[in-house]
Amino acid sequence: HYLSDNENAYLAVPGSVESFSEKMIKIFDNSSQSAQVGSMGRKLVHTVFNYKIQAERITRFIQTNNTN
Repeated sequence: HYLSDNENAYLAVPGSVESFSEKMIKIFDNSSQSAQVGSMGRKLVHTVFNYKIQAERITRFIQTNNTN
């Protein structure tokens, strides 16, 4: 699991307007915590979801699973 609620993202229950609104209120009421969560989310994007890193992972997977 890449995303962790209140650590590097704010996760709401899918389809729940109430859950979403609770997260939005939390974000606006806790600006310092929200900034920290945002910073951790940005770090995750740069270290895990980076296209170069993903391309390297896919290349390694193909190379190690190539049976030809």
